[in-house]
Amino acid sequence: MAKLETAKTALRGASGPDDGDRAIELAGEALEKFMEIANDADADEASVRRETARAHFVYGEALFRGAQAQNTVFGEQVRANAEASGTRLEDAPEDEDVGEEDEEEGAGATEGEKNGKEAADDEDEGEEDEEESDMELAWKMLETARVMFEEDANAALELADVLETIGELNMEQSQFDTALSDYKSALKLLEENLEATDRRLASALYSISIANQMMEANDDALAANTRAIEICDARIAELKAGTARVSKGARENADEVVSPEAAIAELEQIMGVASDLKERQLELKELVSADNSTREALRQAFKAIGGAAPPGASEPEESAGFAAPTLTSSVPVQAAPVRRVLPAPVRRVEVAPLQEAPAKRVEPQQTSAPAAAPEAKKMKPTPVDKAALIGATAPKDAEPNGCPQQ
Repeated sequence: MAKLETAKTALRGASGPDDGDRAIELAGEALEKFMEIANDADADEASVRRETARAHFVYGEALFRGAQAQNTVFGEQVRANAEASGTRLEDAPEDEDVGEEDEEEGAGATEGEKNGKEAADDEDEGEEDEEESDMELAWKMLETARVMFEEDANAALELADVLETIGELNMEQSQFDTALSDYKSALKLLEENLEATDRRLASALYSISIANQMMEANDDALAANTRAIEICDARIAELKAGTARVSKGARENADEVVSPEAAIAELEQIMGVASDLKERQLELKELVSADNSTREALRQAFKAIGGAAPPGASEPEESAGFAAPTLTSSVPVQAAPVRRVLPAPVRRVEVAPLQEAPAKRVEPQQTSAPAAAPEAKKMKPTPVDKAALIGATAPKDAEPNGCPQQ
């Protein structure tokens, strides 16, 4: 099984390097080798199938991490290109004394810059398509690994790894409800196969808390974060007591007692994680308190609309309408008899016809001639000293200060 060992070595190499492109290359080569081995008739089907599923997982995870990194790198590159292009356009001088030949050369240069810009835009679009295809390919690889691990009864922890990574991919795509379902499925597998103080449980609970918070389910986010803190505190107590064991999901020394050197390193790391979780706990408590205050205000508003409960009575249920009326007596209601009223007789009155009165002639009265209105007295316009309007000198009989002479 030389091919199998070679493929495993390539797969371990793909899981090691920090270089995303190198990891994708190695993971792709390992997957090709495992696919070739799976087609051999002499291959151990169960062993090869598990390794092939793991190769799909490593390749899909490498593609996903690479796409995440490219999102940041390409965004910064596009922003830098835009800023550089804008600087060149703003600083370009305008020369009005340019000849016809220079204008033709300038037009040619402008056309060349335009074509170059269009080519750059096409290249950027191609890169965006490559990003999308990498993310889609990552999802396909992870889904293939999930299906293959689900068919293996002894690969529960590997399946939990795949589900957590799929949850991260869904969080990246803002599909928070789907991510929450993936995280919960992973947590269930971890709880069934790991110790109660294993750090992987705290990691899954933290992811669940984040997904709940993104969906504004702050109560559930707080509950998950609280459990994660409890697991970290319990693990810290085990490390200090020297009773902590290596996780059952570890590739080496699984379920063995942690060495003193490893305990010191893990203790320093997990104490920092617990500190961050406790700071997050305070933030979540503030959010939950604000939510509770809002709910209480709404409850009181609905209660006021529905009417106050009588003294000593139990608190009425909230409703969106008015409270139903209640009867204070159990005596049956009897219908009152209807009294019949006879119509009163109508008396006939004869009315004599109206006679037209003779018109009386009125002689017109002679009016005296109106008295003649008195003749209006004509007023002469007051003369205006134009020299005074335009600011002329004062009269000669006045002192410079405006006072008359004695």
